[in-house]
Amino acid sequence: VMWGAIQALVESAPRWEGGAAELLGKLNEIACEEATRDKHWPTSANWLSNRLRRLAPALRRSGIDVEFDDKARPKRIIISKTSRN
Repeated sequence: VMWGAIQALVESAPRWEGGAAELLGKLNEIACEEATRDKHWPTSANWLSNRLRRLAPALRRSGIDVEFDDKARPKRIIISKTSRN
């Protein structure tokens, strides 16, 4: 469910950087209402971050790189389009 919104995000901006709460807000703007009401749609920043960590390998294979900068304060997520896409 979240996959399509992430793809739309990198299509609109090849690189996105921010916190999990910011990303959740951005994905909520991009996704259709039906997707955001789905039981698998993340409802909190923590849930989104955990889901992204699990999806990261598959996203990388499809040409979307997901990095987590846990040393930054606040923590940052960087999503970018790779050369494969």
